Amino acid sequence: MKLKAFLITTALLLIYNDAFCCLAASQNRLFPVGKSSQGFMFLETKLSRFGSEIHEKWRGTAYLAVYNKKRESLHKQLIGNVEFSTDLYTQQVQLLFKKAQKLAQVSPGFIEAKPIQITFCGYNRNCSMATLHSSDTKNQFSIQLASGTKKYNISILDNESSIAGEFIEKYKSYSLENLSKVVLINSVRRMVVGNEHLTLLHLGNGQTFTSAVTGEPFESKEYKPNFSFSTLEESTFYEPVMHHGMGFDLFIVE
Repeated sequence: MKLKAFLITTALLLIYNDAFCCLAASQNRLFPVGKSSQGFMFLETKLSRFGSEIHEKWRGTAYLAVYNKKRESLHKQLIGNVEFSTDLYTQQVQLLFKKAQKLAQVSPGFIEAKPIQITFCGYNRNCSMATLHSSDTKNQFSIQLASGTKKYNISILDNESSIAGEFIEKYKSYSLENLSKVVLINSVRRMVVGNEHLTLLHLGNGQTFTSAVTGEPFESKEYKPNFSFSTLEESTFYEPVMHHGMGFDLFIVE
């Protein structure tokens, strides 16, 4: 009888643990606030998903981050540590964004960013706004934007302290010789800051795809969101995460 109870308890714990682990995912995101004399200013969030299917949650840290055109981190100011359920994701990120705006607006020479366009590539290598090209050089890749013919060379996958850190850590454990071979594109945002254009891409990988419109698994193809992206206040959104997914945002200054 005791053995039977032990086996039942063990089975239930394994089922619970499996449900808990299946939600594991991480996203490192950048939401442009504007530009100052210091550089380009973003709300940067580093979030990990955990919990159960009944109560899915995110936990992590938010910063006001300053980067130069080469995507080098110049300064980060802690906004706070956060934890919230997935159904409050957009609302909570909006609150963090407002705090980042308030901090950024007092910076010398501050210019506010303005949204122009957004699409979701559906975790593909190319779509209407961007194309990703892998290189034979280890961990190097380039991105070509639909707005021009130039290929922007990216070396972020060689820097474990970068915003791509969790992605690098996960896929290095798979003994992949060239991480660029597994990078896929999801959201692509185009914004303007002063006289410069800023394009942000969410790059990542995982096992299955979910839609930003329905939240349900879907065929991997490009689609448009069902939310407005016309003002800075509307520029925060939930980035669909792949099953066991790892993702990060990357920006290109044109």
